[in-house]
Amino acid sequence: MRHLIFWIITVPLVIILVTFTVMNTQEITLNLWPLPWEAPVPVYGLIFGGLLVGFLFGLLVMWRHGAPGRRRHRDLARQINIQASELDTLRRNATAKPSRAVARSDANTLVPPAI
Repeated sequence: MRHLIFWIITVPLVIILVTFTVMNTQEITLNLWPLPWEAPVPVYGLIFGGLLVGFLFGLLVMWRHGAPGRRRHRDLARQINIQASELDTLRRNATAKPSRAVARSDANTLVPPAI
């Protein structure tokens, strides 16, 4: 189902982009103002270049916006690893030597429950 939706969206989009590219092959002169250079660029190149720059800028902004969440995830993962190793150590210690309170069968040595 996902592949079908992917193709239903992708095929018309590719057709529209190819048609746009074929219809806008005129060249315009791109003047890089503070520099003395001029570059002839097709109209579709200028538009697609602008879209690419906007996409990359949005990607950078979202990457920076997600940094605190990624840092928190790293810290929590580190804390989970530390606690898991402590739990393994406690389990190994608990199975290695039985507790004295459980081993004794004398009822006088047991502590009454706190009320």
